[in-house]
Amino acid sequence: VEVWTHAKVDKSYIEAIDPSSGIDDNMHDPYEIEVAEMGTGDLQARSGGYLSGYLTGVLGVGMARQYNNSPIDPEVNDRWGVNVVEGIHAMSYANFAHERRMLRQGEWVDEIGFHNNKQTRPLIIGAIQSWIDSWRAGIKYARCPSRKVIETLMDCILDEKGKIVGAPGVHDECLIVWGQCLRRTIRRLGMDIPEHHAPSKTKEQMI
Repeated sequence: VEVWTHAKVDKSYIEAIDPSSGIDDNMHDPYEIEVAEMGTGDLQARSGGYLSGYLTGVLGVGMARQYNNSPIDPEVNDRWGVNVVEGIHAMSYANFAHERRMLRQGEWVDEIGFHNNKQTRPLIIGAIQSWIDSWRAGIKYARCPSRKVIETLMDCILDEKGKIVGAPGVHDECLIVWGQCLRRTIRRLGMDIPEHHAPSKTKEQMI
């Protein structure tokens, strides 16, 4: 577990989890847990590696309790998400993030966790693209001190279908979890916008 900032009494946090099968054979995906501050989006702590879904849930509870009993937001549409939820329940923890999803036309349900599918993945990727564009423009929010997360983003490519994915041999859990953290935490209305200044003229322009 990597920790950059400890919890503050007056702050709220959220924890996103991408589960894992727990098999370390270069073929299966690792798990990823990230804790971010509500409002700023600043990354506080993360963990990644190969644990079963159940143990990932147990570890997630341990981290969530350190951050003011933050709500846990697990990915639940893969086959290991249910085991993460079982591990969380086994630790007598029940503070989950929820998402409103449509079961069928006109029928909605409030369910725990998030889905990583063709409807939600563009939103997750879009949150990261917006974050990168904002930093490029000088609007610096959601500080990410994790080398692992940054390297994962740098290793992403466009596949033959035009989708942003991890390069061959690169897992994209950090991409998904960081994007979900940004979706859940950022409140853009209160964000400072840098003052506009005209660019300085070059010597040639001055002449």
